[in-house]
Amino acid sequence: MKQCIAVFLIASLILPVSGTFLWLKFQQQHVRKEVKHQLMANVHEDDLKLLAFSKEDSERLQWKHDKEFEFQGVMYDIVSTTEKNDSLYYRVFPDKKETKLNRQLEKLATDAFGKDPLQQEKQRQLSHFFSILFFTPLETWTPWESSEFTAMQYNYANTFHSIVLLLDDPPPKHFLHT
Repeated sequence: MKQCIAVFLIASLILPVSGTFLWLKFQQQHVRKEVKHQLMANVHEDDLKLLAFSKEDSERLQWKHDKEFEFQGVMYDIVSTTEKNDSLYYRVFPDKKETKLNRQLEKLATDAFGKDPLQQEKQRQLSHFFSILFFTPLETWTPWESSEFTAMQYNYANTFHSIVLLLDDPPPKHFLHT
């Protein structure tokens, strides 16, 4: 029964995060297709930006694929490329929707993997709960332990006093029946 509850609790914690992640990935693919169609349609020259990079700097960009990269936290789709001397000039379309989705995915990953201090505390409490649920230590008793060691180890005092009375007289030699 405890294991069923634990599996249910784990599933209830994992499914919202993974479901949200999959939904955002689906949205990201949809936005990429939408932007591609928008680029193929009439894109106004005012919507485009011209970015210039040296060849070394161009290699350091975070490329998603050959026509899309991230620069300073913003996603760009390449419309055209021009090479002059040691520089590359990209005519790009800033993809605001995909940039927003990337930020949401990053926030979700940060929350899921415990970089947030509040999330770390929740994770610590959950781990403690599961360790109690599954890994309850068994108490063992060894008859050869000294009582002083046991009292020190478990921090308790032995307050039991025997009811056996110490008698100075020896027991009687004859027992009388009445």
